[in-house]
Amino acid sequence: MLFRRLTKWIKIIADHGRVRQILSHLAMITERADEAIVVIDLNGALRFVNTAWAKMHGYKTSSELLGKNICIFHNSQQLETALTPAIKQARQTGLFKGQIEHLRADGTTFPAQTKMTLIKDELGHAIGLIILLTDVTERKRLEHKLTETTEQAKQLKQQIDRLQTDITKREQAEQSLKQQAEELAAANRQLQTEIAEHQQLEGSLKRRAAELEVANNQLQNQIIKRRNDQQSLKKQTDDVAAASEQLQNKITELHQAEHDLSENPDQTQQLTEELDESEDEAPQMDTEKLKTLSDLAKRLA
Repeated sequence: MLFRRLTKWIKIIADHGRVRQILSHLAMITERADEAIVVIDLNGALRFVNTAWAKMHGYKTSSELLGKNICIFHNSQQLETALTPAIKQARQTGLFKGQIEHLRADGTTFPAQTKMTLIKDELGHAIGLIILLTDVTERKRLEHKLTETTEQAKQLKQQIDRLQTDITKREQAEQSLKQQAEELAAANRQLQTEIAEHQQLEGSLKRRAAELEVANNQLQNQIIKRRNDQQSLKKQTDDVAAASEQLQNKITELHQAEHDLSENPDQTQQLTEELDESEDEAPQMDTEKLKTLSDLAKRLA
């Protein structure tokens, strides 16, 4: 509504010469608006500036801006990349809407939502542009804050997801550890059982080893005793053999003596008595030796 009224008043200015009066009415209308409003001619000169525009750009009054060029509100980069293309589009199509960076009097910049409309006279000739601005610094700040909040929420969600994943992994790890602990406990019980069985077997083996050691000692004693018996038997056997040999020699001597006595009758009776004594003694000695040898043989067997 405000924009249509402004356009109507601009056309009236173009058709009539009552400029001061019309501009006065135009100022009364635009001063009540929140938007910053300017009217420029085709050369970019400011023909009308409301107070909101002046304050938005850091100027005290709107009157000090009249006659200046629209370029004072932009730096060279803004002119090249934003303002000039926007004015060209508005003159070609009749309208431009978009966001353009503006320059304040102190050199700082701010973003402004911009609307440009081409003004024509009754013959359809372009005579200027009406430009309306809305400072979107706060909106941009809120958008940036919202973006940050959204990003923070996204990061928080990612952290929550990672935390949930970590919790799941931890629960799985705890479950695995619990299972491993149960398996280790079962293995420990089995090991304890095996150790007990091993200890029992070890005790049995020790007892068996002790018994075997006793038996071995007994066997060693028996072997030593048998060896001693064998040595004693051998000695007695040797004694018997020597005695037998002595007896045989004595018998041979007796036979020789008997032969000699047959040739000497006087000594026959004496030798006969000696022979009888020798024969009685020899069998007695041989029997004792043989009995001793028999006893040793039985023990060795």
